[in-house]
This record gives sequence, C-alpha cells and structure tokens, in this order.
Amino acid sequence: MSERKQPSEYFVFEAQASGQDPKTETVVFAAGRAADADHLVERLRNHHLTHAPPERVILMGSDESVLLSLAGDSALRETLPSVTRYVDPPDIEPVAFDRSGTLTSLVAEAATVSAVRRQKIMRCGLMTIFDKRQGMLTAGPGYHYVNPSRRHTKAFIRTGNVLLHSAEVAFIAMGLLEWCPAGTRRIFTDTASINAVGYALADLCMHFDPHHARPTIDSFSSYGGLDRFDFDESESFCVVSASTSGNLEARLTSTGLLPADRIATLFYCGPALDGRRILCDITEREGVDDGHALIESYASEGDCKLCRQGSATIHISGDQFLPADPEVDEILISQDHEPTWLAPLLTDLLGTGAVRCNTAIVGDAARFREISIDLSKIADDAHGSPLAARIQKRLLSATPVALERVVHLNDASSKALAETVARHYARHNESASDGLVISELVAREDPTSLVPAGGAIMVVAGVVSTGRALLSVSQFLRSVEDLGHLSYLIGVGRVATPRDWRRLRENLTFGTDPGEYPLLAVRLCHLPDDSGPDASPWRTEERYWETTRDDIAHSSEQAAAALDQRRDILNGVVEADRDGLTDQLFLPAVRQGGGFDSTGRDGRLELRKGFVFWRSVARQHHADPETSATQSEVYLTIAAVLHELRQSHPDGRALVQHEHNRTVLGPSNFARFNDGVIQASLLRAARQSELDYSASRKLSAEMQDIVLRFAKRCETKEGEAFPEFLLALARGRLRLHAMHEHEVAQALMETRGRLPPLLAALVERFERRLDWRL
Repeated sequence: MSERKQPSEYFVFEAQASGQDPKTETVVFAAGRAADADHLVERLRNHHLTHAPPERVILMGSDESVLLSLAGDSALRETLPSVTRYVDPPDIEPVAFDRSGTLTSLVAEAATVSAVRRQKIMRCGLMTIFDKRQGMLTAGPGYHYVNPSRRHTKAFIRTGNVLLHSAEVAFIAMGLLEWCPAGTRRIFTDTASINAVGYALADLCMHFDPHHARPTIDSFSSYGGLDRFDFDESESFCVVSASTSGNLEARLTSTGLLPADRIATLFYCGPALDGRRILCDITEREGVDDGHALIESYASEGDCKLCRQGSATIHISGDQFLPADPEVDEILISQDHEPTWLAPLLTDLLGTGAVRCNTAIVGDAARFREISIDLSKIADDAHGSPLAARIQKRLLSATPVALERVVHLNDASSKALAETVARHYARHNESASDGLVISELVAREDPTSLVPAGGAIMVVAGVVSTGRALLSVSQFLRSVEDLGHLSYLIGVGRVATPRDWRRLRENLTFGTDPGEYPLLAVRLCHLPDDSGPDASPWRTEERYWETTRDDIAHSSEQAAAALDQRRDILNGVVEADRDGLTDQLFLPAVRQGGGFDSTGRDGRLELRKGFVFWRSVARQHHADPETSATQSEVYLTIAAVLHELRQSHPDGRALVQHEHNRTVLGPSNFARFNDGVIQASLLRAARQSELDYSASRKLSAEMQDIVLRFAKRCETKEGEAFPEFLLALARGRLRLHAMHEHEVAQALMETRGRLPPLLAALVERFERRLDWRL
C-alpha cells in the first residue's frame, strides 16, 4: 500500500459569489506538484460535510500539467456528485498562477483571470486562514496590549498563529509573488514566526527559476532590531507580519533601510492607507462584511483612554511577539448583558412549550442540539400565541400573489409553518390550500411536482441555525429549469452572529442582481452553534453516566438504580412522546432528610419571581412568567446571555479565552443569582474554560467557599443546585486550584454519609479523578 499523503497537500476554501460572477465556488489550492485525485476527493468530502455544495470547483496551482491531470481524472469526476451532494457534478476549472502571481484559467481558450476575480479569490482564502486559525488576539475585560511599537491596543494580530499548514502558507506566499522582484536574493521578516512564509516564497521563486540561487531568510526582530540588523537593500524583499498603523513600514522607508516597493505586509487592520502593499486588509469597511472591527489604538500611555479607565497592560515583546504570562479575569453578569433580541423572543415563546433542549438533529440521530425551538404547535394563529399573531401579520406582505408551491425543509417546524402559509394564502385568495405544500424530499425526487407555470415558489424553514440545509435547497431549486420566482420565509433565524446572518441572507437573496430573491425572518436571535457532536450538555452527561455506570454500581445498587433513572430521562424513555426536554434538565435538589429522586419529580429546580432577564418580557402576554417557567426557557435565557458576553463589544466586556488572557465567570455570579435553576443553567451553558479557576488562587478560593457552603446546605433552597456543582466537579467541567480541589474532596468525603447514594458515588468519582490526575 502506498503511503498516504499528508492533509496539508490541499487548501480548500469557499469563494463567495460576486456581482460579476454569481456562481458559488470551492477553491482547491494544490501546494504539491503531484496529482493525487483520491486525496483530493477525501478533502472535498470532508469540506462539504460542513459547507453548502458549490456550482464550480476551482483547481489552483503552479503546474499546469498537474491541474489538467486532476481536472480530467475520471475517478474525480465520477465521485464529485456524491462529494458535493449534487446530482450533476459542478464545473471544474483549472487555474494556474505564474511567477508574477497572475492567474490564468486553463479551460477552453486560456484567459487571464480578471483582477477583480483574483482579488475575490485571494481575499476569501486569506480571510479563511486568518479567521479559522484565530490570528486576532483580543484582550479581555480590564486588559489591553502594548505592542512592540509601544502603541496601546485592545487587540493584536499575531500572524504566526495562522501558519499551521503548508498548503495555507504556500497560498499566502503565492499572493506575494506579484511584489517579490525577480532575482531576489534576500528575504527579510519582522519576526521569525513568519519565516515559513519566506521559505515558501523562496520555494516558489526556485520553482519558476530553478537556476537562480535560493534566497536567504532572516528576521530583524521588529522595532527592537531596526538599529542592530544589517539591512542590505539590494536584491532584497521584506515581509511584515501584520500592522495596525503602518508605522513599521514607515520607519523602514523613512530611515532609508528599504525602499517602499520592496516591503509587503501580510495582514492589516487599521485606518485606510494608500500606496501600501498590503496582502489582506482585514478591516471592516463600507461594502465589506467579512472584516474585523477597527482596532482601538493609542500612540502612547499618555494618550491611552484604556489606561485612563484603569485597564491593565499586557506587553508584547521579543522576536516571537509573545505576551506576558496569562492573566485570569472574572466577569460578573448583569442586566446590561442582556441581548436586545432576547425579550421579544421570550415574549413569543414563553409558556408555549416550544423551547426544548437535547433534541435529536433531523436526519442524524447520533447528534443532539443544545437548544431547539419547535414551532409545530404555535405556527398557526389558532394557538393564539404572540408569535402566531406576528407570523400572520408578516405573511400579509410576504406571501406572493401568484403562489404555486410552498417547499418546506424536512422537519416538523418547517412543515407546520408551510401549512400556515398555505392556509393564509387560501383564505386571502378564496382558494383551496390542497397541493400547495410539498417537502424538499418530494421536490428533489420529482422536480415536476413543483409545477412552475411561471408562478412563485416560497421556500419555508421553521428554524434556521447554520443555514446549510436552506442553502442546499436553494441551490437545487435554482438548478430546475423554467422555475418560477423564489422567495424565502424563516420562522426563527437563530444563527450564531450577525455576520453569519448577513452572509446567509446575501447568499440566498443574490440572483442576477443583489436582493433578487426576497427573504423574511419573523424572528432573529443569536445563540451558539450547537450542530457539533458535543454541543448538547445532556448528551455529554449521558455518555459520562454510560462510562461510569459499572464503577458506580460497585458503590451501591441504589446509586446504580438512580443513575439508570437519570439515563432514561436523557435517552427519552421517560415521557417518550416529547421531542427533547422542557424540564428535568438538571439533577434535582436533595430533599429534607437526605432523600433524592433522580427522575426530578420531587426536588425540581424552579424559578422564583423577579428573574432579572425577564423583566422586559411584554406583561400583557405574560403577567407572571416565572410561575409557569420551564427549565428549558431559563436555560435558553442564560445561554443567550453567555453567548452575548463571548462576542466582541466596544467597551471590552467579553468572555474571552486564549493562551494569553482568560476570563471566567466570577464566583459571585453564583451568589447574586441564587435560584438553583439559574445556577444549574450557568454550570451547563458555560464552556469548560469559563469555569476553570485553577490558574487563580483568589478566584479558586472564592469558588471553593461557594461549593462547600452549598454542600453544607444542600437540603435548603440556598443549596438546591449542589448536585449540579458536584456533577461538574466529578466530570472536570468545574476546576479549582489543585490545593482547593483536594480540600473540597476531603470535606465532601467526610460528609458523604448523609448524601443520597448517587451523590455519594459522585463524591468518590471526584476524589478518584484527583488521584488519577496526580
């Protein structure tokens, strides 16, 4: 068997459609110079598991013969339909680049790729690398960076972070070819962390001119090395890793060290600069929706607003641009952190039973969503919910007059909303609704069922998370000949960020002209992307019980029985007619006398009046929402607030996690939010890193006090969430400093005799986890 090539041979990314070229494209950059169709098929298959199928595949590389061989490979063309999920394979366009970085399409009559199209491809690839590899370091609340230039900034670009795979590095180097002069003998970098780009650039230069001597690559260590490095401007080329001001290039040119036409910057985020050679400007500007916000920057400490506000500094220094030791900060949640969309959404959903947790993803029974919204019972106005009334009002303007078909995604919410659209249309047009509604599956199997006849087709999705399924249906429908006009209706768009929503909207509505296909979302909200395999905390809990059952069974039969009852709840055995959980999300409280009902029927964690994040809910619809609150509704609220805190905000409040600055949920949050159901929601919705107090003795000691106080009072209202704290400790989701963890374990072991059997077994698991870690 031949040795399998490494995954870095190809760099695969999406190039968004543009006005001049409306086709969606998948670009495959071939870093190697040997054709391997089997490996390419595997890379495309993995890529299109998480991306919408393209209308064209671009094969890009430096060797025309390799590209033509790949494009003409029969195995690739035969496999491409299944890989890209198209009945017919997308077009394959080989595109070669030369020594100057010019792109040439090799199809039919070879033609130079336009500057606009090249710029689009390069930007999409570079932004994919930068964002995927997290090139932007953002300081958490209370901190900011001092750059090597001595400028004070809220964020710092560390290009070395993104240089992980050779194909991606080669793509970056390819972008520099147009500026790197022929005959270059020396390549300078401002940091050795990007020397890989220099070597890749030298490799490309040698490929196109094998008789020329390989250029040398040296780092001058940024500002600190300007006076010590022996610059030789003849036959040299300088690569600057990143900039937020352009000052380093200005210093190089103003002091006569290097001419401006021999300096290029890889990534730039700052005020617009003219006449500079910038490979990728990542700044968010007018007409650019994939950029990053302008980095807040100050020339010195005296000018720094952040310093005046008491923000501490993290100094960036050395050739590798390494910040100082990691800092751990805490954040305290308040009503100011409530996202603006939350109250309107809760007004629509509270009391309807629509909010559920741990629901199986349609078509993939092995994966479960953290939060789902089921519109199947409230989409129609007969229910009388605020959301149903809102849907009816929006349909007055959204329903096409010449509606021929309503095509819905393959789930209950989408079907219910589609039937609501059909009834609305029938009422207002005095016609029957029979035959209007068909599922996407029927449409795919029999496109003639769409009955075009020049009429309109409305594509309906109940709830959209990533938008991949909707994009797939859209692309299928656009491929059907003579189809009438398309429009889209989404009940609830629950994408992760506003940027994700803008991209989805633009992809769906773009036709010959922008906005050609109308789209309406009745409600829009932003929640974490929970489509991954470990997105549901309850699915990971069930797996924990599965792997520990034998061990817990040795503790006692009662503990094993309680564990099995809990697993029945998580696996849908209890109340199996329900899709997912509205209640019983959390381990119940310990009853007076040490009793414990693992089914949650007794000891259910309930919400008391005055929930701060429900104060803005419309009281004409919900006079007393806490009384009938479900645990899933409380959990959605907390998950929304935490997700909002993870986003970048102008005032710096954010839950950020990276190697140099971490923010955790302040232990005081578990005191100020004293309802057990809220505390349990925080423990479940928080990421593990947000509950990791091991690097801060101060915060760890505070959390230790809280855990021990709740353990001591676990039979009272104050300590009703103690079982959830214990489960988080046993699983390692909640971490303290090693000293404090052992002290907590010792205290719990001394009192486990008064705990119910399952909780006593969890105490033993916690202590054993600490022993294993040692």
